[in-house]
Amino acid sequence: MLKPILFRVATPILLLLAINYAFFYPVFQGKVLEQDDMIQGALINRQVDEFYEKDGTVLLWTDVLFSGMPSVQVAMRYPNNFVTYIQKSFNLLLGKPSNIYI
Repeated sequence: MLKPILFRVATPILLLLAINYAFFYPVFQGKVLEQDDMIQGALINRQVDEFYEKDGTVLLWTDVLFSGMPSVQVAMRYPNNFVTYIQKSFNLLLGKPSNIYI
């Protein structure tokens, strides 16, 4: 009696795991899509990140995009936001870039 129930539960789970592994196999190999907008965004964020590392405060204005604009729209940091801790825990568990699928 227990064996058919276990088989009906385990089979779909194993099948979904196999499909996910096949679909995300390039991610497991460490392959990443090189996207132009992601590279440009990282370069725009560099000034904000460097200022935060040097001074320890959040830069509110950046001059690397459109001759200056608020950095809230490109790279704002919220160090006391509890959602960042949840995001970091997912990043530790799943790694990048597979964490964008949840």
